[in-house]
Amino acid sequence: MRFGEIVFRNFSCILIYAISTNYRTAPLFNRTLLRITLFSILLFFGYSLLNSAIPYSKVNTKFDDRAIAFRGNNYTDIETWKTVGGKGGNPFSMALERSNSGAIQSFQTIDGIARDQLIIEDVILDGSAAFPYCGIYDGGLNWGVFVSNRLYGGKDYDNDIYQISLNGTNISCERINEVSSEYWDDTPALSSDGNTMFFSSNRNNPLSGKTDMFLSVKQSGKWSSPAKVSIINTDKYNELSPFIGYDGYLYFSSDRGGDYDIWRVSIDNSCRPAGTVEKLSEEQFPYVNKAGSNEFSPCFSIGGNFFIFSSNRKPADTNDRTRDYDMYYIDYSNQNGLSKEIEIKLEVRQIERDYESPDALSKGLLIAKELECESDLEIMYNSDPSNVDRAATGSVGDYFIKTKRKLADLPELDFRYRELVINIDAKCCGTSTKHTLKYDTFCDSMLGHKVIFACKEEAIDTIPFVIDTIPFFVTGYWCPSTDKYRDWTLCSSLFQIMENCPPSRKEVSFEPLCDRNEVFSYGIKPPIVKPKTIRKRHPGAACIDTREMRKLLDGELMVNDVSYIDAVDNVIYSLIEQMKMTMENPYVNLTREENRKIRIEVYGWTDWRAIDKSCEYTGETIDLNNSFVKIDTQAIHWGKPVTKKYIKNGIIESGTRFVGQWRSGNQLLSDLRAYYIAVLLDELWTKKVPKYKSYRHNIEIVAIGRSISNTRGVSLAANRSVDVMIRLDQREKLSEFTVELNPDVEKWLWKPDCIHD
Repeated sequence: MRFGEIVFRNFSCILIYAISTNYRTAPLFNRTLLRITLFSILLFFGYSLLNSAIPYSKVNTKFDDRAIAFRGNNYTDIETWKTVGGKGGNPFSMALERSNSGAIQSFQTIDGIARDQLIIEDVILDGSAAFPYCGIYDGGLNWGVFVSNRLYGGKDYDNDIYQISLNGTNISCERINEVSSEYWDDTPALSSDGNTMFFSSNRNNPLSGKTDMFLSVKQSGKWSSPAKVSIINTDKYNELSPFIGYDGYLYFSSDRGGDYDIWRVSIDNSCRPAGTVEKLSEEQFPYVNKAGSNEFSPCFSIGGNFFIFSSNRKPADTNDRTRDYDMYYIDYSNQNGLSKEIEIKLEVRQIERDYESPDALSKGLLIAKELECESDLEIMYNSDPSNVDRAATGSVGDYFIKTKRKLADLPELDFRYRELVINIDAKCCGTSTKHTLKYDTFCDSMLGHKVIFACKEEAIDTIPFVIDTIPFFVTGYWCPSTDKYRDWTLCSSLFQIMENCPPSRKEVSFEPLCDRNEVFSYGIKPPIVKPKTIRKRHPGAACIDTREMRKLLDGELMVNDVSYIDAVDNVIYSLIEQMKMTMENPYVNLTREENRKIRIEVYGWTDWRAIDKSCEYTGETIDLNNSFVKIDTQAIHWGKPVTKKYIKNGIIESGTRFVGQWRSGNQLLSDLRAYYIAVLLDELWTKKVPKYKSYRHNIEIVAIGRSISNTRGVSLAANRSVDVMIRLDQREKLSEFTVELNPDVEKWLWKPDCIHD
């Protein structure tokens, strides 16, 4: 017997006497008894509230309340779905209802799932919803599962498992035939990624009604044939109501201990039970299992701070047999740990131009020098600084932040994703900034985040991209030597030329494998028995080094111990990532906010060697009038503007010769290289950088050809490279921070089983 119950019983007789006596006129003894009694009542009820499962009053009704599920719409909205009885006037019918997002106000039936009860004797069973708790937040998984006894094909298959599809306000459902049977299939649970399903069924014991646990895995969009979960199932007891916990356990209900209690078993990384089955202990889950009552439908709130279940522990009204099961919850935050630790690394750098570099190409480029800078940090956790306990080890360096794990007192407000706002005032720069960081509370390890602040005294109007000097092009050719991004190019990749359209030495064909490309044309050589496809070089393509092409494809050409192909692919990937960072730059943001132009200059380089008079541009005709990427019609040669004669009315014709341009390198070849790499980058940036795509209407890309003299002292191959420069229309001085996310940040934004590329 608990202490509160003892106190209540000892003073029950005193209570009857004391409350029947007028306090003011009562003798001193009576007034003393009344004080003791009131204190006892407060003590008893206060102790009872603190030491019991809490009825989920916002969910419970006068009918059976059997199960609950949470569905997250985004970082801050949570829908509550519940299974409730007594619908349509039949106390045995069950229905699914959902609440508004956020704090529960009311529940509504769900169009697309709800059914009308035409006859009161009909038993309609819809309920036990479950949703994958990863993917909903990034828009990837707008679906779930539930149970229904609706007819399928005009036949009654008892309870079956259905998929819910949610497309905005439209909701539909469809029977999952792979897992449903002609018997009782119920209480499904989904893994975090939605690819594993546990459910209970009596398919192996239809006469006795004994239920077992089954497992199915989704592969290529199809669910596998259900398999019994032997580590959980018993020979004579029932197992049902599974829930895949966020803490590495599978929870379920079983009557192996007499009445139905909630048990659990650990699961491995593949979501398979791998441990010993154990009943929930009073120490970790106080007041969940209770002798003499049944407990079903375990689940956690989305933030993991509340454990919720259904129980009939409240005595049922004998005149109303439907008042049996209600939902209860306990505060589980103490088990998770009351706080979450985050490490923040802070660096302050001075941005200036480098006029001392020995490399002529690097002179005047922006560099960053780290500063010892006194900085003040104010940290707001979900808009409240009191939620943060900060211990700083230095004004610049490491800051260890402790944030409260539980911020709400109701399960439906227990968000999984949190927001940390860092206000930083850097004294050496004389300015401040705000940085917002969203993170996942389910990460087991300490979270880490790196913030780099760069202060600048003058406005930045140019942002060069950092590019290693590597051979982007084969000698005499204008199409970049990329394998990974070959399908994004407008020109014929050398891989398409050398791999897809080889001469047919072994294979016999009556049709040419290819028609023509920039280097070769193809025809048919009729032998005595069978014709064979052959290829021959265009006369105008004599300057394109096909032997160098073959060596490159065979991996013989290397730069810094990396093949030319991998080196080019790595640089293109780097240019995508640098554009993502550039679109977050405060100077770029200011330009965008004021709706001003951003000019991107893409440079293509040729080495200093002359080109044979017979060589010509053999690619497709380029119409610059209808091209997003432009080429300047004039160039500066020896300090004077020179008109590019090969651009006529905005068009570069196929067959244009390279001769008659410049003595050092070749302007047309340089322009073509700049143009084709610029078109490739524009396609990739539009596809992979959302902010670039959204502002593309105010961006201009100009391809600029350049040649390099033979005095630079690097290899000819290294001279065939590219450069990218961003030019901003800055009209005023701007002093501000730039903020970069640590590249490792994505490792902890999601748990490993929730990562989505």
